[in-house]
Amino acid sequence: MQVSKWLLPVTVLACYTLAFFTSVWNGFIDYDSSAFSSIGFHVLNGKMLYTEVWDAKPPGVYMLNALALAVFGVSQSSIWILQYLNGIAQIAMIYLIASRLSEHRYLPSISSLLFVLVLYTSPIYQGGNFTEEYANTFLLAGILFSLRFAKSPKAVELFVASALFACATFFKEPYLFSAIPWLIWLIIRCASDIKPVKRVFLVTLGGLLPYIVLALFLIWNDALLGYWKHLVYNHAYSKYEAIPFLERLSKSYDFFWEVLKGRMIWVGYLTTLFVVSILFNKGLHRQIGIVLLFEFILGIYSVSMSGYQFQHYLLQLFPSVVLCTMLVLDQFGKRIPQRFFSSTLATFFILIFYTGYINIKNSSGNVDSPSSITFDREDTEIIASYINDRKTADSRLFVEDIANTDLYLKTGLISDQYIPVNFFSFFVVPDQYGYERGEKYVNSFYDHPPQFIVQSKRKGMLTQHQQLNIWFKENYLEVSRLESESLSLYRRK
Repeated sequence: MQVSKWLLPVTVLACYTLAFFTSVWNGFIDYDSSAFSSIGFHVLNGKMLYTEVWDAKPPGVYMLNALALAVFGVSQSSIWILQYLNGIAQIAMIYLIASRLSEHRYLPSISSLLFVLVLYTSPIYQGGNFTEEYANTFLLAGILFSLRFAKSPKAVELFVASALFACATFFKEPYLFSAIPWLIWLIIRCASDIKPVKRVFLVTLGGLLPYIVLALFLIWNDALLGYWKHLVYNHAYSKYEAIPFLERLSKSYDFFWEVLKGRMIWVGYLTTLFVVSILFNKGLHRQIGIVLLFEFILGIYSVSMSGYQFQHYLLQLFPSVVLCTMLVLDQFGKRIPQRFFSSTLATFFILIFYTGYINIKNSSGNVDSPSSITFDREDTEIIASYINDRKTADSRLFVEDIANTDLYLKTGLISDQYIPVNFFSFFVVPDQYGYERGEKYVNSFYDHPPQFIVQSKRKGMLTQHQQLNIWFKENYLEVSRLESESLSLYRRK
């Protein structure tokens, strides 16, 4: 279907407005999300990933956060602007993908609204700024270019599709599993005059090019070995204290089902959507249904790879579910009169909007809701105000608790510690470089002692290292006159 010149911008605006006013887009930043922006701030200030500043994720999320802070200013508001722009891009791509798969005029708009309500009214989204959120953007862009190639085969579109799928793994490596069904389809099943051998070459070149660029960048900055150590750590992390894989697989599927079933009544038919889209569609639509089925299955597999299971991992599954729902609705629209289908879509939209709104109302007491997670916002403001009144150009800061790392942005100070966002798994995961990383982290305090250290009163991780704890007590004094219930501020003697 030809894209409407007015319906696309109207749909994007409506979806954006809906997400902004009825979802968790309300200024709340989660634990990991805050850490990502803090690492991005360090990158913006010249710290090199994996050698001078370390965290456990691929480089994409840090680079994107650093870009947002550079363009829009150093504050958490800049991260929200980044998320707004990313959300607009995702909405537009869902619309364009649906336009290529459906002849119904309003189904692309319904699909975009569906995506917004499934994603942003779910507890899975939490506070946003997760690696999966940005990886989904590149995954959807890769799907869009795959469909462009299927309809009008050009070598450049095949190359770009493969490169975009590779870029998704810059944010989270397991997205390779979501891309595999599309790449196989592009090489084997997708109708094209381009010979399979040339397709393999283009897909391989497109997939490798982003990593070649990344490797050259890392080599130039003497950080290639650091990136390799990051990959080794992630491999060890996926196996650390993990329950048996089949149990993890079942747990991931059950949790995803419970979230959707409990949050959106209409997804009670989830188990039949993929079958319906495959059995009743023909040609390209049947092929796409099969690809989406395998994307979902491999997505469940990749989500289950980690030794720990977190809600936001399931964001990886949302594109396949939404697109398959769209295929089912499109097939349904071909088999009933147009006027009945339009009223069905209207009813469908009212239902998903209503259930989404009810979910927001009911989530106010949920542990994952913005109103109930203890982020110590008032205390961080007190701490930031004190530091800002006394900092100098050479001042350095270390924030121990990952939940309060936005203090880096609020004070404009960076850390010289190798790991500026402390987290237990950085040290307890027994990868082959774990001791080396822990030793480098501890020595960074001795070599570059920060002027200020912020510690959570709920958990003091510095005290867990005996030698570092002795050094800390000998060299720092607590600022006692601050009215902070949850945080302690220490100044170097």
